Amino acid sequence: GLGDIELDMAELAAKAREEMTGESDASDDAPAAGTIAALPSPPRGHRPAPAPDWADLDVDPADLVVIVGGAELGPYGSSRTRFEMEVDNELSAAGVLELAWTTGLIKWEDDPKPGWYDTAGGELVDEADLVERYHDVVVERCGIREFVDDGAIGADHASPLLVSVFLDKDFSFVVSSEAEARAFVEVDPEHTVARPVPDSADWEVIRKAGTEIRVPRKTKLSRTVGAQIPTGFDPTVWGITPDMAGSIDRVALWNIVATVDAFLSSGFTPEELMRWVHPSLVASTQGTGMGGMTSMQTMYHGNLLGVAKPNDILQEVLPNVVAAHVIQSYVGSYGSMIHPVGACATAAVSVEEGMDKIRLGKAELVVAGGFDDLTLEAVIGFGDMAAT
Repeated sequence: GLGDIELDMAELAAKAREEMTGESDASDDAPAAGTIAALPSPPRGHRPAPAPDWADLDVDPADLVVIVGGAELGPYGSSRTRFEMEVDNELSAAGVLELAWTTGLIKWEDDPKPGWYDTAGGELVDEADLVERYHDVVVERCGIREFVDDGAIGADHASPLLVSVFLDKDFSFVVSSEAEARAFVEVDPEHTVARPVPDSADWEVIRKAGTEIRVPRKTKLSRTVGAQIPTGFDPTVWGITPDMAGSIDRVALWNIVATVDAFLSSGFTPEELMRWVHPSLVASTQGTGMGGMTSMQTMYHGNLLGVAKPNDILQEVLPNVVAAHVIQSYVGSYGSMIHPVGACATAAVSVEEGMDKIRLGKAELVVAGGFDDLTLEAVIGFGDMAAT
């Protein structure tokens, strides 16, 4: 046996390291076939939190409600990239790759050679060069930063405003029918005259001097910094079709992406889930504070300004429809649904509702969470309240 043998473990370890170093120095510097250059960020040495000291519990695990998966989509992208920036203030190679991919800087191509290709230039990018080439670029596109033009907020940090002015002389214009001319008169009959154009089917409308009209101008926002989604974020890289991406509200797209990511973190797909849980027992309690904000902009502004808009734009405004896209297009269940509205607490209320449904036997799995968008109306409204 080894009972009588004296072993110096530190000495043995040092000797083993010396032998490994010697072998490494003697080896050929040329890379072996089939190897690639090492990625620039080594594994992180995060120290795990100490195990909690739980009191003895007389609880059957079958009676416990647990969270099996979670995800987010926010100003730093996913929960993975957000965690890296919060802890280390820099991204790992995987984090840079993820953000460069989801923001459209690179794309995977199988031909002519499998690998990541730069979207702008079209050239193949070696994996070892991804961090050096894209790290600073993706960091600039993320986080709490000055507003950039994302379709809902302009880069000029301004909002359109219709201001009141008064005509200093008569102003006339021509319309194609008497009915249209009379409609203008009805708005302000005291200052408006309509008359037929001689030898024509057209009518002339005259707004008299002194008439109040509204003229658009820009007004600067009082708040110019916020937590926008990473610039250039493209939900189609997650498998959402371009047709769907162009027809539903963008917060619905973001919610689908976050839900897909949550299922990935759980380790199972909706199809696998339905093999063991009946679709009627898969519920949804996802909620929102405001609903589809960009669709709301389109609906109200489009009606006022006479701009063409989709016929079904109203449904994209409704808060429950945003959650319904997840169930209809991804999960495929038909269990009970309730969609709370609780401002900043919406996600917490959603989890509570989901827990209640499971404990009451109305569901065995619940898709929960909260979502909201950042638009001009939200920026102006919260600014007026001096709130965040």
